[in-house]
Amino acid sequence: MDTVLPGGVYAVNGDTAKGSGTTDDKGGNLIILEALRALKHAGALENRRVIVFLTGDEESAGEPIAVSRRELLEAARRSDFALSFEAATANTIVVGRRGSSSWQLVAQGATGHSSAIFSPLLGDGAIYEAARIVNSFRETLGREKGLTFSPSLIVGGTEAEMTGLGGSASGKDNIIAQRAMVRGDLRFLSSAQLEHAKAAMTKIATEGSLLRTSATIAYFDRYPAMEITPGNLALLQQLSAISESLGYAPLTAGDPITRGAGDVSFVAPIIPAIDGLGARGRGSHAPDEEADLASITELVERTALLIERLTR
Repeated sequence: MDTVLPGGVYAVNGDTAKGSGTTDDKGGNLIILEALRALKHAGALENRRVIVFLTGDEESAGEPIAVSRRELLEAARRSDFALSFEAATANTIVVGRRGSSSWQLVAQGATGHSSAIFSPLLGDGAIYEAARIVNSFRETLGREKGLTFSPSLIVGGTEAEMTGLGGSASGKDNIIAQRAMVRGDLRFLSSAQLEHAKAAMTKIATEGSLLRTSATIAYFDRYPAMEITPGNLALLQQLSAISESLGYAPLTAGDPITRGAGDVSFVAPIIPAIDGLGARGRGSHAPDEEADLASITELVERTALLIERLTR
C-alpha cells in the first residue's frame, strides 16, 4: 500500500491527481485493479490464476521477516512470474534494485582529563576512533558502484546511548569521550556485494584502532537486493514489445541504483520479476505528491496484455 505520509487533501486538476500516496503507491494499485477488470470483461481470466498481494508495511517490514513476509514468499512459490507496481519512471522498467541493511558502530576509549588526550595513558578517545572508522569506510568503499553506507546518526561523550530513532550523550569539554555510537544504512546491488561490504567494514572497525580504543560493529539485514537475471530481462523484452505493439514507446531497463528497497526483492530470487509498472508522477513521499492521470490508460493496457500473455 506504501503511503508514507498521513492522509491529506486529495484533489484533481486536469490530468493531475494530487495527494499523499497518489503515485507511490495508490496509482500502482489502481493499475492492477483496472487491468484485471479489463481482462475479466474480455473473459481472459477464465481458468487462469492471478494472485494480487498488497502489503501495508512496505516501508518498514515487521520483524522477523520470515513471519511478516511468509505469505508473500508462499505466493511466489505458487507462481511463475511476479509483477510489481511501484511508481513508473519515464519509459524504464525495474529489472534490478538495491537491497537495504543497516549497521551500528560502537567505539570505546579511556576517559580522563582532556589535557591528556593522545597520551599513552589515555589514548585518543572514542570520538576520534569513530571518526577514523567512518572516514575509512568512505575512503575504502566510497567509489564502489552501487554501494552506499550513509551514517545517519552519531552520539558521543562520557556517556552515550541510542534508543529507537534517537540517542543521548553527556560529557564536558574537559573530559575525553569514553563512548561513541554511529548508526547508518547500507545499500547494495547483490548479496555478494553486501557480504563484501560487511567484511571490509568489520575489518576497518576492528583492526588498526587508535591508541587505547576499540570498536565493534553489528549489521541488521532488512531487504535483499533484486539482482538482474535473464528471466527479469526476458519479461522486460516481452513488455517492451507489447508497448510498441500498442503504439507506445519501447521500454528499457532502469538503473538499479535509482531504486530503493522494495517487497519485490523478496520474491525475485524465486521467480522472474519486474517492477516499476505503477503510475507515473512526481514527489513520492512528499506532501505534494502527484500522479499523471493522462498516462494511466497506457499503463493499464500494457499491464493487461502482459498478464494475458503470461497466463496463456
